[in-house]
Amino acid sequence: MATLNGFSTGMAFIAVEESSENMIIVASGANRQLTPAALAGRAGLRTLLQDAGALLLQLETPLPASIAAAQVARELGVPVVLNAAPVPRTRPRSSANCCG
Repeated sequence: MATLNGFSTGMAFIAVEESSENMIIVASGANRQLTPAALAGRAGLRTLLQDAGALLLQLETPLPASIAAAQVARELGVPVVLNAAPVPRTRPRSSANCCG
C-alpha cells in the first residue's frame, strides 16, 4: 500500500433502478496512476505474491499495471484470476501472454 499525494482514493458507486438495471460510477483517483514501473520498483509485490494462493485483478487500474502484476505472479507460479470489468475499449497484445 502506498499514498500518492495529490490524488484521492479510488471509489465506485452503484446506482440501481427499480427495474434492477444498474450503473457503476467510478472515480478512479490514485488507482489510475498505477504503472508497471511503480510495481517493478517495489520488491514488496514479489514478496507479497510469493506465498499467495492467487492474484485477483480487475480492470479499474490501468491494464499495463495489471499485466505486469500478472506476469510476476505467473513467474512465481501463482494463479491469476481476472475480473475483466470494466471492459477496456482496446486490448494491448501483451495481455494475451500474461495469464497463460
